Amino acid sequence: MKRVIVFIIVLAWSPALARAGECKPMDWSKYLALAANGESCTLDGYTLSDFSFNAGNSGLTADKIFAAPMNLGFQFTLTDFKVTNPIMGQTSSRNLMIDFKITDSTGKNPLESETVTIGETVIDNGDVTIEDKSVGILLSVLFNRTTDTKTFNPRKDSTTFDGSLTVATGMNAGANAQLKDFTVSFLVPEPSGLLLLASGVIPVVILGGWIRRTKVWTS
Repeated sequence: MKRVIVFIIVLAWSPALARAGECKPMDWSKYLALAANGESCTLDGYTLSDFSFNAGNSGLTADKIFAAPMNLGFQFTLTDFKVTNPIMGQTSSRNLMIDFKITDSTGKNPLESETVTIGETVIDNGDVTIEDKSVGILLSVLFNRTTDTKTFNPRKDSTTFDGSLTVATGMNAGANAQLKDFTVSFLVPEPSGLLLLASGVIPVVILGGWIRRTKVWTS
């Protein structure tokens, strides 16, 4: 009987179990496996779920996309998401789609905004675009719009990143474009300024009162 009790305690405190459910740095195919099993993961009290991927005509598989959790979202690193134009006088493009959902698990601190940022690119007579159709964000390196923030009014308990990624070329032979990484992050409000004010001001007021009264007592 004692052995059984000890075993249960060790199992409950297993580090592997303690980490279960947390979003981890791993390739997108593993996130797709979570979704296929009806599972999700958490990040700073928020639930990320509904992971999906559509390769489009990119030729990429989900394991070529690495997702590192950060800032209530992900930094995505893509391997060989690129296109080269083979013939003068035509254009070429490749596209794919990445989706996921983020939800306020507590229901007490809804999302305030979403920011999408294009990271490293390699472009010669081409363009890289990212569009989140769910919130109306559209980025384009050609038009020097590599980051954008959409503020939610009212704030949202949940939202979906519905990302469409495209690399495209101009008409020159050998024109090329490559997207190496990008980030999707969500912002929540900071703690109430009034609470912070109270924690910093009240001791000063008390201290000030004590000093003034001390001067009266010692005069």
